[in-house]
Amino acid sequence: HALPPGFVLKKDRKLEEKEEISLEDFLETERHKLGSNQTPVTLESFTAWKAARQARKEAEEQQSQNAKEKAYKAGKLANMSGRDFFQFNPELDDGEGDEDSFDFAQYRNADGGYHQDTDYSEAVPSADTVAEGVKELEIE
Repeated sequence: HALPPGFVLKKDRKLEEKEEISLEDFLETERHKLGSNQTPVTLESFTAWKAARQARKEAEEQQSQNAKEKAYKAGKLANMSGRDFFQFNPELDDGEGDEDSFDFAQYRNADGGYHQDTDYSEAVPSADTVAEGVKELEIE
């Protein structure tokens, strides 16, 4: 069963009805919606805004740091990350890793790679050896 020529489904009709607007037109309409009482961005206004924003971020970070220090001194460690915990109390870090950790530095070569205790180069045949073995096989 086929649809008559020129018939358009409703879902396709909706796609055709949507009007495409260019990016420039969209930006222009949105700019007009903002109104005329906007401050133009100049180098001076941007640098002033950036400096104020940086100062605000530093103040918030300092407040956060002070709150974490108070919580640590009060013994409330629930909202503290491991990094914060060791920053506030560095004497707890003994410099060693876990007892289960293993140091691979003893196996490092001069070029930065690792050497192997076992030489596997002889265990794996080369491509020439495999090719010679295939030539020797006779297929009947």
